[in-house]
Amino acid sequence: MKSIRRYFALRFVVLFLLVLVAVSIFGYSRAAHEAEELYDAELAQSARIIMGMVEKPLDTARLDAIRDALATASRQSLVSGEAEHDETIFGHHYEKKLLFQVFSPEGDLLFSNLKEDINLKSPGYHWLQSTSGETWRLFTVFDDHDNYWLQTGQLAEVREEITEEAVLKPALWQAGLMTVLVILMSSVLITRGLRPVNSLSAQVARRSPDQLTPLKLQSTPAEVKPLVQALNDLLEALDNTLTRERRFTDDAAHELRTPLAGAQLHLENALEAQDEEQRRQSLTAARNGIARLAHLVGQLLTLARLEGGKQLPKIERVSLAQVAKGLLAEMYPLAARRDQQLALNVDTDWQLEGDRALLAVMVRNLVDNALRYGPEGCEVSIGIGEDHLWVDDAGPGIPQDQREACLARFHRLGADTNTEGAGLGLAIVGEVARRHGLELELGDSPAGGLRATIKKARP
Repeated sequence: MKSIRRYFALRFVVLFLLVLVAVSIFGYSRAAHEAEELYDAELAQSARIIMGMVEKPLDTARLDAIRDALATASRQSLVSGEAEHDETIFGHHYEKKLLFQVFSPEGDLLFSNLKEDINLKSPGYHWLQSTSGETWRLFTVFDDHDNYWLQTGQLAEVREEITEEAVLKPALWQAGLMTVLVILMSSVLITRGLRPVNSLSAQVARRSPDQLTPLKLQSTPAEVKPLVQALNDLLEALDNTLTRERRFTDDAAHELRTPLAGAQLHLENALEAQDEEQRRQSLTAARNGIARLAHLVGQLLTLARLEGGKQLPKIERVSLAQVAKGLLAEMYPLAARRDQQLALNVDTDWQLEGDRALLAVMVRNLVDNALRYGPEGCEVSIGIGEDHLWVDDAGPGIPQDQREACLARFHRLGADTNTEGAGLGLAIVGEVARRHGLELELGDSPAGGLRATIKKARP
């Protein structure tokens, strides 16, 4: 499982190490360059100090005496330096890695403190590899007053060793210490930074399944607020879904109780009937009750499906005239049972973007509602204009003060004697219209009943 802590810690440490390596390389190169310049300055300074201290004239006897004295001092320094420490009261073993030479004006070697085969170079600084394979840094200068060449030198490995001891090793120790500190600090900072997430996780874990109240946003960092807000939106959606399910269950239990009880009663009467006519009447009543029950279940499922979704399942350009023509053919048998007539008047075909199946459900419920509440032998007409659709019936209509209430679920008028109605048809029509950016408006029909109009919703 991926870890945010490990993700940030690893990348932070890697980034720090990359920066540290880059800075260290740059710093080491600069420090080494400055050290080289310092060493070169020391060579030049040593040469000029020696030039000022050398006694004149430089005859052979004096040079031999200087050579013997330097050799004796060098042996004492070497023997003493091989003890526990590199430096003693006699000197330092690095003396064997420093060169001091005197040449005649013609370039003949007059004096050298070491037995290295190093020839006279031109004035200035030079790198030279001796016959023994060692690399030397030389500085050569000519004394115009006393007429001789002086050459000082330093073994390259001395410079490298001093640079390593003075620059590289301390830098490595510092880099290691800084890396450990950065790892510890990043762990602490990341832990503190993730504390709101851990708190949010604990807050959610403590909740019971039915506790869907919003999470607290106080003291929540700006980076975590979108997550908390998304969780709150999800909790709200879950709460709405559970509320709809509970309402559906309650409504179904309430509405199904009556037709089920009625059908059961009629079936019991049929079983206890003494003559065939009474049995036939009871079975007919039971069949009608079961038909109403089936209609009610279908309406409940349709409404639950509509309220459960936020987006239309399938968007396409739909011709309401074609939808209405198909429904007229489908519902003709229902109208013929009560000798009712269906009529379609299309002024202008209204085409809109939506889900064809849901729009058919909307129109079907309007026509079904008109057929159920209209008297026998009446005409139910469907009209379609450029931007509206209406259905007229010749039924009892709905009083103006009760029209808004009729859009609620399971609302039935007090004088309603239609035992097949469930009080869900207009609620379904209103929900489909709302999801298509439309609205349902109830008014008076020229035929004396109800006119149900679908039109574009007002902004």
